Amino acid sequence: MSKTLGPIHYNMYEKIKFQDVITSFLMDGQTEIIDKKIPPVSNEPLEKIIDQDNIHGYLASKIDIVENRLSMALNLSENPEKKLYNLGQKMSDNKNFNSYEEVFSDLNMYLLDGMPCDNGLSAMME
Repeated sequence: MSKTLGPIHYNMYEKIKFQDVITSFLMDGQTEIIDKKIPPVSNEPLEKIIDQDNIHGYLASKIDIVENRLSMALNLSENPEKKLYNLGQKMSDNKNFNSYEEVFSDLNMYLLDGMPCDNGLSAMME
């Protein structure tokens, strides 16, 4: 567990915020029904809002929030598969994926997979 805020925590915070981008995309920007039940996470700079005494606990609590919001959006959205496909296309514009490693690296910049130190996600290729 980290005692100081580092680059990895900022990376996780960006992934957390991106999860709410997915939620909004699924809801065509109309997230009010979700916002009333589960308020969105803050977009404030991380160093202004994080509990410095509980960095991982703070981030984990925000992951819970965005995952619950995304779950609601998936249940409420019309054609979520098509919308997610369209979001993937939009996010991959102007990217050149020449290898599986590049695809994995790019996805890893956006998708929540737990704290990197927990090794929740890894790619293995021969």
